[in-house]
Amino acid sequence: MVRVRRPYVVGISCEQGERCRRLLEVRGWSDTLMARMDGLQWTQERKLAGCDQVIANSGTEGALRDKARAFVREMEHWDAESRAAFLGQWEHLVNEPCPEAG
Repeated sequence: MVRVRRPYVVGISCEQGERCRRLLEVRGWSDTLMARMDGLQWTQERKLAGCDQVIANSGTEGALRDKARAFVREMEHWDAESRAAFLGQWEHLVNEPCPEAG
């Protein structure tokens, strides 16, 4: 029996208030636009529930970059089979249709 490896899924989380502040400050998004965009996506809880690891993005951009570098170092032991499984899962997630806006 061939054992199929499951991809290792990582999520980046940010507290909702901070996320909204950043979207307003950096992208100029209104509350209406944020609500519209969020309505087209899974909830953060749903997204993160499927993750093996969650990286908090509550600090500075530099802090997130440091966390990302540390994560990449942790995952360097992945072999080609695990990478292929990850890419297959990524392809599935990317191509899954978003829910219809209500």
